[in-house]
Amino acid sequence: MAGKDTVVCRFKNPLVIKLNPHDNLKSGCSVIEVSFPHLKPLELGKIQFSNNYTGYLTIKAQFKETNSEKGTGSANPRKWITLIKNKQLMPNIHYDICGQDDFIIKREEMLEKPDNILYMRFILRQPSPTWLQFSIENIKLIPKVDTEIATEEVNYNLRMPSINASKTIASSAYPDPAKIATSLQNLWALMYSRQTGAPPPFLKKLEVDGSYDVSTLSYS
Repeated sequence: MAGKDTVVCRFKNPLVIKLNPHDNLKSGCSVIEVSFPHLKPLELGKIQFSNNYTGYLTIKAQFKETNSEKGTGSANPRKWITLIKNKQLMPNIHYDICGQDDFIIKREEMLEKPDNILYMRFILRQPSPTWLQFSIENIKLIPKVDTEIATEEVNYNLRMPSINASKTIASSAYPDPAKIATSLQNLWALMYSRQTGAPPPFLKKLEVDGSYDVSTLSYS
């Protein structure tokens, strides 16, 4: 099961726990095992699921061995570490309140830091005989968000100027064309007076259709 932001994983069918394998007495407990086809350990961010009349939920995980654990040479299998213990999903197990609600469990709620996970188990309990079947469905394991990447994205957005700010910067980088035209006209008039000794004739505006007439800039 996997979505756009979920982890690719495999869920086994719920295994009903029996006190005696030779009878059909229901213990009110079942286990869902989760494995990951990829070798990279999971850094879990949160868990989403839909309840189906499960009263209590316990979640356990096996973690990747650390370097210190590898050095011990122990032949014992990895321990199952409890992440969530007996989380109550139904306020009253004999009534259907919250029996089909959606739940989210965040990593901050877990008893251990959920990083480097190799396997998981969801242990479901329903002590009430009211419900013939119970489970949790639509389980989604969502990985932890990389805080460094998230911080870089925020900083990048802070550095990017807005469209209006960009327009303001662009417009302030160049002088006013009208002021340039006026200054050129005054300069031309001054040069004409000094060369001819006569007052300048009618000043022709240098700006022509948004540009300048090159011929008017010649003083010879």
